[in-house]
Amino acid sequence: MSHPTLPARASQPLVFRALLALGAGWVGACGGGGGGGSSGGSPEFVVLEAEPNDTPAGAVELLVGQPGQGSLAQPGDVDWWRIELARDELVQLEVFATRADQPNWDDASPGSVPSIPRIDVFLPDAATLWRTHDFQSGAAQGAPSFEHRPQDFDFSFLRAPADGVYFVSIRPIAGTPSGGAYILRARKAAFGAAQRELENAGVSGVNDTPASAQPLQPGALFGAQSSADLDLYSFQISAPTLVSFDLHAERGGMAGGAGDYLDLALRLIGTDGATELACSDNVHFNDPRLERSLSVPGTYFLEVSQARGSTTGEYMLVHARQPIAAGVVELEANNSPAQAQSIALGAWIEGALAPGDDDWFGINVTAGDMLEVQVLDGSNSDDRSGVAVPGLVRPDGVTALQAGGAWSGRKLSGVIGESGVHFVQMTHDGAPASYRFRARVVRASSFESEPNNSPAQAPTLASGQRYAGALVDATDRDWYRIDAEAGKLVVLQCYGGWAINGGSGERGSWGSSVAPYLILHDDAPTPNELNQSTTDVEFCTTEGIAELEPAVALAFISPVNATFYLSVQDAQSRESIDHLYVIERR
Repeated sequence: MSHPTLPARASQPLVFRALLALGAGWVGACGGGGGGGSSGGSPEFVVLEAEPNDTPAGAVELLVGQPGQGSLAQPGDVDWWRIELARDELVQLEVFATRADQPNWDDASPGSVPSIPRIDVFLPDAATLWRTHDFQSGAAQGAPSFEHRPQDFDFSFLRAPADGVYFVSIRPIAGTPSGGAYILRARKAAFGAAQRELENAGVSGVNDTPASAQPLQPGALFGAQSSADLDLYSFQISAPTLVSFDLHAERGGMAGGAGDYLDLALRLIGTDGATELACSDNVHFNDPRLERSLSVPGTYFLEVSQARGSTTGEYMLVHARQPIAAGVVELEANNSPAQAQSIALGAWIEGALAPGDDDWFGINVTAGDMLEVQVLDGSNSDDRSGVAVPGLVRPDGVTALQAGGAWSGRKLSGVIGESGVHFVQMTHDGAPASYRFRARVVRASSFESEPNNSPAQAPTLASGQRYAGALVDATDRDWYRIDAEAGKLVVLQCYGGWAINGGSGERGSWGSSVAPYLILHDDAPTPNELNQSTTDVEFCTTEGIAELEPAVALAFISPVNATFYLSVQDAQSRESIDHLYVIERR
C-alpha cells in the first residue's frame, strides 16, 4: 500500500502534501469543488483552500457541514472562507488547528512564543466584523483575551441575523509566528426551540426588573448584553422540577469592536423577586452554568448580568426543565457494602443521613461506562437539607473508584474499569442531611482487550465508537486502528486526565489520573508519527471550545482511503488502577 502523507512532526509545517499534490481533481472526485459547495459539492468531503484567498474576493466557499483545509505556514498569510447561511440558522464553527497540527500551533520550544490562530467572522458585507476569537497571554483586564491557555478557538454558537454569505478569516494572532495547517467546519447545531430576547442589542430597560421579566421557555434563548445592562427572565414551576441554565457567551466569541469578551454570571431568584437562591460563574471556561431543584410552586426569575467589565455582545442561554417524580426511598439498614440497597440506573433515590450513619447502594454497571452520580441536597434543592457527600467504591466494597467533579454542579463522574456491582456511598459533613441522587451512564464504551500494545493487536475504532482503557504499567501504550475514508474529517477525542482542563467544570477529568497523550501513526511496517497532542501535563491544551469535555483531541483528513493507528499513553509514563480513559471517534 502507498502510505498517505500527513503532517510530519515539528521538523516541517503540517501541510497535507499528498492532498495538495492531488489538487482540485481529487477534491472534485470526492464531490468537494475547490471553488465552492454551491456547484454540486458534498457536505461530507473536504474543500482545499485555493490561493490567492487572502481577501474576501478570493474566499473559498464551504457548505454547512463541509470541512475546509488550509495552511498558514507562510509568514503573513491570511485565509478567507465564505459560508451561506439562512436567517436564524444556527451553527457551531469548529477550528481544528492545535488538534490538527499541534507541533506548529501550540508546541513552542522553551522561551519562544507559540503560534495561535485568530478567527474573525464577518457579516455579508465582508467588512463588518461580527464575532472574533483572540488571545493575548497575560492580557490586562479589558484587553481582548480568551484568558485561557491556547486551544482551538471554536465558536459554540453563531446564529445568522439575516440571509446571506458570511465570511471567515483565519490568521496567526498578532505577535505570534506563522502557524501550520488547520481544518475549518461549520456544523449545524440544535439546542431545542429557539427564542429571542425582547430587548434588542444596545437597548436596556425592557426586561431589567422582575416586573418586566421576559417569560423563558425550555430551549435556547438568544440575547445580548450592553454596558450596565441586566436581563431578567421568568418561568413557572407547578411541581418538583430540576431546572438547568447553561449560558454561552465567552465560548461564542467576542463581538466585533467590543474590545473584550462578555464575562457573564447567573442568579436564580425566588418567587418574591428578590431572594437569591443560587448563583454561578466560570463553570465552562468563563461561562456560567446553574442547576437546581425547585419544589415550591410559583414564578421564579433568572438574572443575566456581567460578572466583570462592561462590554457588548451576544449570548445563548440554554434552558431545560425535568420533572422530579417521587424517588425510591432508602431502606435501612444499608450501612455497609454487605447491606447495600440495590438500585436501578437513572432512578432518583431519596434518603437521610446523620452522624454515624452512612448509606450504601449497589448498581450494576459495565466496564467502559462513563458513570455520573448527581446529588441534590441542601446546597442545590429547596426541599433537602444539609450536605450529602457521595463516593464511588469498586466491586470489592473497599477500594475507591477515583472520581471527580463532586463540587462543580454536584456531579461525581468516573470511568468504570470492570463490570459488576459497584457501590455509591452517601455520607455527610458531620451534620444531618437529606438528599436525592441518581446514578446514570452518560456514555457507554467498549473496554479494551489486552494485549493491544502494537498496531497488529489494535482493535478497530469506527466512526461513532468509543473504547475505554487502563494504563496498567509504565510502559503500557494502547493502540487503536483507524480506517479513514478519503477526504472525510476524522476527530479523535480522549476523556479523562488530571491535567487542568479549562473547558468543563463538571466533567473535567472523570476521576482519571492519566495525563493523556495521543499520537497518530501511519501504517508503515515501522509506523511513523504524524501528529500528537500536547505533552504539557499541567494544561491539556489540545482541546476545543465547542466540544469542551475531552481533555485532548486530534483531527485529520486523509487524502486516500487508508489505515492509521492511534496510540494512547500517559505523558509521564505513570500507571495505576486509576489511569482510566475513554477514546472516542466522532
